[in-house]
Parts: sequence; C-alpha cells; structure tokens
Amino acid sequence: MRKAFVLASIATSLASAVVPHSFSSGQPAKAQEVNENFISLDTALQKKASQATVDVIGSSLLTKADNAALESLRSKVASDSSALMNAVDTKANNADVMNLLGAKTDTSAFAALEKTVAGKQNALGYTPLNLAGGSVTGNIGFADNHIYFRGLNDSNHQVGYVATWAGTAIDGPILCGASGGALGTFLMGGIGEKLALRWDNSGNVTIPGKLTTQAAASFGDVHIAGSLVTNPGATPADYVFEPDYKLSSLSEVAAFTQANKHLPEVPSAAEMTTNGVDLAKMNMILLKKVEELTLHAIAQEKRLDAQQKLIDELGAQHKAP
Repeated sequence: MRKAFVLASIATSLASAVVPHSFSSGQPAKAQEVNENFISLDTALQKKASQATVDVIGSSLLTKADNAALESLRSKVASDSSALMNAVDTKANNADVMNLLGAKTDTSAFAALEKTVAGKQNALGYTPLNLAGGSVTGNIGFADNHIYFRGLNDSNHQVGYVATWAGTAIDGPILCGASGGALGTFLMGGIGEKLALRWDNSGNVTIPGKLTTQAAASFGDVHIAGSLVTNPGATPADYVFEPDYKLSSLSEVAAFTQANKHLPEVPSAAEMTTNGVDLAKMNMILLKKVEELTLHAIAQEKRLDAQQKLIDELGAQHKAP
C-alpha cells in the first residue's frame, strides 16, 4: 500500500522520463543496466525526489539489482543523509543546509518569501539582523520587547522598554542585572577596560571617575533626594583642639584677609571660578575655620570672665568703708 501511494505521487514526474533499459519478468537484470536506469531516474527526479521515494524505488528493484553495483549509490545517499543530520545537530545556518540539499531542494518559495520580507523591511527602514554574526547598518525595532542576555526569558539580565519599574513611571528603556550592572569603556590595544558607573541590587550607584555637570554653554543642576556621602577629601580638623596646635591670632588673620581678600587656606574667588570647588575638601576647610573660631570665642570668654571678676573685685573695694 505504501509503495503504491508513493509511486502514484511521482507518476507525473516519471511520465516523461525514459529509461535506457527495460526488464521482463523472469529474466535476470545486469548490474550495469540497472545502474544506468538509476542514473536516468535520478536525473528525472533530482528536483522532486525525497528519501522515502528513493527507498521505495530501491526496494522495488532490489530483487533484480546487483548489490555491488548499487553500493556506490547507497554510500552517497548515506553520506548525504549523515551530513544533513550533522548540520542540524550542530545548528547549522540556512546556507549549510541549502548547500547539502543542492539541486534536490526547490528554493523558489524561500527566495520569494525572502524577497517579500526584505521589501517590507526596506519600506520600514529596518535592516535584517544576522544572528550568526556580522554587523547591522540600519535600524533595529523590538516592538516593546526585551533583549535577554543569558537565555530566553532570563529577566534577571535584560534591556528593553518598560512603562513602569519598581512602582515608578519610566516610559523608556531599562537595563538590569541580577546583582547589579555597570557602564564602562573598552579600547582594544589601549587602556583596555575602564569602569564609568556601576550599581548594585540595592539601588546604590558608584561613580569611580569624575562627575561633571558642565554642559557646552551652561551648568547643569544635580538634585538629590536623600543623603550625599563622600570621603572627607582632607584630614578632619579635630587636630585643632590638640594642646600643641598653634592657633593664629585674630590680628594675624586680619592682616592676611586685608592683603589677600580671603581667609587663610580657603581658595580665592578666582581659583574657585577657574578650578571649581571640591565640596568634600571645602567642607573640611570650613570645619577647621569654625573650630578655630570656636577656640577664639572660648579664649575671648575667658578674658571677659577674668575682666568681669576684676570689675566685681574693684566694685567691692569701692563700696567698702
């Protein structure tokens, strides 16, 4: 039944095929004649025949064919089948499969589909993406979908469009990793890897380099809803309260400000305009000045207390009879 169905399905293709030799019932066939008939049939069916068709025809002729004469054909069929399976197992691309199928595969439908898809992509301004490698010179659209970096639907490591994230309206792209993520630079043959910004899964952000808000023609603003924690930038000024610290007198400070128009150790207005202000270092300088001012206030209070004591003593002597 199976043989009859398969043979019937290729009857149209065989109708115009002419074999060089015919056989009569009860007469043995020569191996060379059988082989020539196979070659003729293969030529007629090379664009339509399937492996199942070849198997049926081969089975029908086995009773007349010399196995030795058919060995080369069997080997070729086995080799082609094995190569095709290997290509599939190793995830070969379409070019590998098409090369193996050769003239036996009718590629006109694929070619037409490829042309149609390419036309629509060109109309939309997109360039096909070759997942096997290469480069893309046009736009790539993902239609609100995501790119997963470590496997399909691995949402721990992804980039894509989101309307909201963590309860916050975003309406834009999101880049995330399970333990955090980073932005960096890489220069082949040069400085190699450089880390520009990193974040962890608690939402903490670290900027290893310098953060500059200056634009081409104006300065930007940095808004922080919370604490800004930095390294001190200089040695904290608690050493001002050590017994051996030499505190400048107010007359010395007055002379310096008269000559320089700014406090000692504090950058001038011109320096701050040119170089900017190191906030961490400036805070330490200002803390030192506050502590020095506190020492002057304490010393002044001691002098006032001594003066008041002297005044009280003189008043008491003046009242004495």
